[in-house]
Amino acid sequence: MKVKILADENVNYKIVQYLKSKNVDVVSLTDFHRGISDYEVIRLAKKLKAVILTEDSDFGTWAFSLKENINGVIYIRYKPEDYLEIGDTVVSLVDKYDKELYNRFITITKNKVRIRTL
Repeated sequence: MKVKILADENVNYKIVQYLKSKNVDVVSLTDFHRGISDYEVIRLAKKLKAVILTEDSDFGTWAFSLKENINGVIYIRYKPEDYLEIGDTVVSLVDKYDKELYNRFITITKNKVRIRTL
């Protein structure tokens, strides 16, 4: 089984399209579940057995402060013009770590990747 990614609706759709073009198993909330709460995103990710891809730092609060059981989070921070570099970083992580991305909180910026265990 390859890691599945659930892209929060705040993720630039160009990144989602790029990930799909690189054969990453990604589903976007923009396609079918707009406007749901963060908690509902977490529940849906559990149901889909997916890691959440987001630009929303609140998922860090859910994971670390509120101790919510989350499959995993890839939190991306970038300038819009850097979306391809961020996309490449996500693809590299999926290729390198695959299922090991579960139970991790990963922060990606243009120049850095930080991986923490949940």
